[in-house]
Amino acid sequence: MTTIEEYKKEYGVFGDEKMNKRILSLARRNKFYLPQIQSIIKGGGWSLNPKSYIIWVAKKQVKKDYKIVGFSIATFSCGWGGGERFSTSLEYWLVDKAFQNQGIGKQLYEKVVELSIEYQNPNLKVMFKTDDENLVKLYTKLGFKPIEKYDGLTQNVVQGKHSLWWKITWKKVNCFGEEIELM
Repeated sequence: MTTIEEYKKEYGVFGDEKMNKRILSLARRNKFYLPQIQSIIKGGGWSLNPKSYIIWVAKKQVKKDYKIVGFSIATFSCGWGGGERFSTSLEYWLVDKAFQNQGIGKQLYEKVVELSIEYQNPNLKVMFKTDDENLVKLYTKLGFKPIEKYDGLTQNVVQGKHSLWWKITWKKVNCFGEEIELM
């Protein structure tokens, strides 16, 4: 049985060393952004403060223990300042190849969506290499698409490069009595 749960921070950091090793092992096995994931979990480096990340893990029961078979990492941008307000960024999303096509990735994605609604940041964004046809199909199926502008910022979409795609739920928000045009 596979369960999805939030990897809770302890005193503002991801401090469960056993969990950290298992997440990093999954990233390493799948050749998936290991330095970036390591920086998020351990903090420091180029990454944002670990307090700004939320991680969900997919755990598969193995005898009396568990194996991490997937994870998603997201950040949330509130309504302060300019730029990409009221948005949720799906930063990293991975399911081990041996466990794909079992609905685990969908469950991890749905956790990001649920929390984005709870945090009132329902506009989702994802950055990926647009020359990967499988990713283009996946994100299109989930409702993402390239857009020209968001919250006053031009969104550069270049084929074959990492490009930002959006799934827009709110085009306008009312923040502290002020209507903000996001699109």
